[in-house]
Order: sequence, then C-alpha cells, then structure tokens
Amino acid sequence: MSSETITSLSSTIVKTTEEAVKLVKTKEEIISQVNLVKGNVKLLETAIKSIIGSQEQTENPFRLEGNLALLKYYLAKLQYLLHESKVLHLKVNINNFSPLKGGTSTYVSLPDFISRKRAVINVKNNDSFCFLWAVVSARYPAKNKHPERITSYPHFKDVLKYDSIQFPIKLNDIKKFEKLNGLCINLYCIEKKNVLPLSLSEYRNSNREPINLLVLSTENSNNNSSPEFSKERTLFHFAWIKKMSALLSKQLSSHGHKTFICYRCLNHFSSDGLLKKHLIYCNNMNKCALKLPKESDKILQFKHFSYKEKVPFAIYADLESILEPCESLGADNGKTVNYQNHTAFSVAYYLKCSYDDSLSSFKLYRNHDCISWFISELKDIAFNLIAHQDCNLNYQNSFNIPVVFHNLSGYDSNFIMKHGNWFCRSNSVTPGTEVQLRFIDSYRFMSSSLDKLSSYLEDEKKTIVRAHCNTDKEFNLLTRKGVFPYDYIDSWERFTETCLPSKTNFYWDFKLSDTPSRITNLDDINYIATYISYLPFVNLGT
Repeated sequence: MSSETITSLSSTIVKTTEEAVKLVKTKEEIISQVNLVKGNVKLLETAIKSIIGSQEQTENPFRLEGNLALLKYYLAKLQYLLHESKVLHLKVNINNFSPLKGGTSTYVSLPDFISRKRAVINVKNNDSFCFLWAVVSARYPAKNKHPERITSYPHFKDVLKYDSIQFPIKLNDIKKFEKLNGLCINLYCIEKKNVLPLSLSEYRNSNREPINLLVLSTENSNNNSSPEFSKERTLFHFAWIKKMSALLSKQLSSHGHKTFICYRCLNHFSSDGLLKKHLIYCNNMNKCALKLPKESDKILQFKHFSYKEKVPFAIYADLESILEPCESLGADNGKTVNYQNHTAFSVAYYLKCSYDDSLSSFKLYRNHDCISWFISELKDIAFNLIAHQDCNLNYQNSFNIPVVFHNLSGYDSNFIMKHGNWFCRSNSVTPGTEVQLRFIDSYRFMSSSLDKLSSYLEDEKKTIVRAHCNTDKEFNLLTRKGVFPYDYIDSWERFTETCLPSKTNFYWDFKLSDTPSRITNLDDINYIATYISYLPFVNLGT
C-alpha cells in the first residue's frame, strides 16, 4: 500500500468525522489494525498491531487535523515494507465529551467596588482554566498595558505543572497543585463587601513567595449561560490580588495611607518591621482572624437580667397509657415487632403560680378523650392569663408558660403533638400581649428517673405534696415511687376490678424478654399492702 493511498484514506476519515460531529466538545479515538510485513528477515512473519490514537480534546471540532494515528505510525515505521502491507480494518469512534464540572468559560467580572481599587488582576479567560491564568499572571506579570488579556502572559501549559488535576479546579486540589509547582497560594473570598481569608496555604512559613487569589463564585453570574453551569454545581473564578494594601486599606482603616497587612489574620501595620514582628507570633496560631473587643466593650458580663425572673406560671404534667396487645405480632419487613398499642387514658397537671399561690391548682382527668381535655385546659389557661388583671399589670410584654414533662420527647409528645396545629398559633387577645406555651422535656436537663430525682429533695421542701396530705404516714406513702402493673392494664375493663392483681401481674415486659421484670422485692410487696389498707381503695381506677 503506497503512501498516497494512506494519505487519501486519512483525508476521507477527516471529512467523514467533520460531517459526523456536532457543535460540542468531542474526543476522537482512532483504532486501527494493520497487517505489516517487516523485511530483511529470514522468516517472514506477520505483526498484528492495534493502535489506539491519543485522545485529545478538540477545541474546534470543525478543524480536525490530518495527523491521525495511522499517519503517525506510518511515518515512524518506514522500515516496514509498503508493497505487501494492507489495512485489515479501521474504526473511528466519535463521542460527545463533557469535562467534569463544565467545559465553558468560568470568567466572572469583578464587582464594581473591587474593580475601582485597581488592586486585582482579572484575566479574561475563555476556558475553564482561570485558576492557572491567575497563577501565571502572578508569576509572570504583564509588561504591557493590558494585564487582563491572556496574550500578555506565557501559556500555562509551558510554565506550570497540573498533571492529574481536573479543571475547573476544586478547592481541595489546590494543595496538590502547590506541591507540584512549589508555590504558596492563599485564597480570599468576599462576604458582605469585605474581603476575608478563605484558605491559607500550609507553606506560608516557607521561603515561597505567597500568591494571593480572590475567589468568586460563578453560580450567580450572568456571564455563563451554558446549561453546564447549573445550580447543582458551584464553580469558582480566580483572580490575582496584586495589591493587598490597596484592596483592604479602606476596609481596615480610614486614613487611606499604605498599610502593611498580615495575609493571615488581616491585621495591618504602619511599617514592614512591625509586620515582621507580628508574623513571628501570628504564624504559630490558629487559622483565624483576631478581632479584639473595643475599649467600651472589653468586659464580658451578664446583661439579660430579665431571664433571671421567674415566669408567672408553669405547668407540670404527666400522662399514663393503656398497653393494649396488638392483634398481630407480625414484624414489618422483619425488623419492627408490633407488640402493644399505647392509648392514653389519664392526664394530670399542676399549675404553679410564682407570685400568688392561691392561683395554683391541680387537676386530673381519666377518660378516652384525656388528651383533648388537656389541650382544652391549656387553651383556657392561656386565655384566662391574658385577661387576668395581675398578669397584665405585672407582665406587660409577652411571656411564655413552660409545660414540663419528664421524657417528653421520648414518649408523651407522641400523644400531644397530634394536636400540634393549635400550638403553632399564638394566643393573643390585646395587641402587644400574648401568651405562648413552651414545652420542655425535663429529662434533657436531669437524665434520671423521677424516683431518684425526688430522693435528692428534702421532705421539708416537698411543700406541694405536703399540702395535700393529712398525716405523715400518708405523706410518706405518696412521696415514695409507686408500684404499677403496667402490662396488666391492657383494657378499660381493668379499672373496674375491685381487687388488686396478684403480685405476679405486677410486671413490665418492656424488653420483650423471656423473663419479664416482676415484683419480687419484699419492700414493694409491703408497700402495696400498706397502701391498700391505709388509703381508700374502691377499684383499680381510683
């Protein structure tokens, strides 16, 4: 096969390729299998070789070069005889190519308040290599009057190393770039028209000259209309900060003179000597800016004295449930076992007034609609407190009523939040005055059982329970942790029973174990007997 034949064949490939590709970035993959015969050997042997052409991104798919892999191979292997060589097959693969994180220009114009300072060189790139152009502009400053043009600098591929780094570059790949090129790169961002450190180089203490880059987000820019710049992708544009003093002088001081700025914490000094003294200590500290308090605000002290005042009212509540066995003990997806259905049957609450104990009260309600009753009580309390004369005189501003449950988030809230649509509204009667309910889980602050917590409180301080007891014996019985047959109360009919269940029924099979926790302690058994004999007992519901 002659050289003219191969040249003609390559021209056909180029023409066919140009007609096939679309107006998108492409990758070419040339795969050819050629039967080549090598001369000047004793035994003629056939060498079958597969050639995969180098995959190169074409900047303009309509200007494909003719230096295909087949031609390159032919020119490099002239020692093969042409008269007995032939092409077995040739395949050209053309694929759409979308580089990671976009392939169009990442250029973003500077904000007006930045560009007016003439302190930042923003190279107007037409590709996704704005980071490389910014570094090149810092290392090889433009010698003409057009530092924004890429033609004012050497091409980055000739002066920088960026192997295995994808572009547009990710922020966490900049460290790798620093190692490849021996650079020290600091990044700064704009927040509320202030320039702040974004990422400081690990090599700031070395002899490397720092390169300071301003990072701009492209997500809100109108410069890029390509669909590749979607909201799901946050791309960045980089520009070289040529004059840090000019960029930050107005931000840090008002005198307008040149300042010597610490790139790390952005503190400024009047001379280079003072800056060098500062850097000795600053480089050994954390990566953050130091902002000292002003003379008028240098002492930290408590100011919100209103938070130390007691709230006018507080509600302490609890509820109990019937543990109804589920009809089916089957598991959902083999994980959750349907064991019991918890139905609230009783709610009790104590309303405590901090300034007038005559307004304090205790209420208990047991019925199917106990939760609805409790919600209605909360509504009435909120409304009555707004209309109460003393509350309006003593608490002109809005205030909250704490509603305290022990283990609210773990259990009680499952029943109460079914009526949560009412709690989302404020109860306001007169303008400027409203009462809001604030539900609090006391277990989050005191993670112990109520029995243990109450044991820390001396009997003299249990004034609320004492007020409802006639004798010391009754007081001692009511302040002790009771014994309740949780699993035995599985229906409303249990409350009508006039006799206590046997001690074997005083258990709680909470962990679904083979041996449920039963009452075997002699003190608990004696407590039940004493309670029944001393306090009035009609049925399990009283």
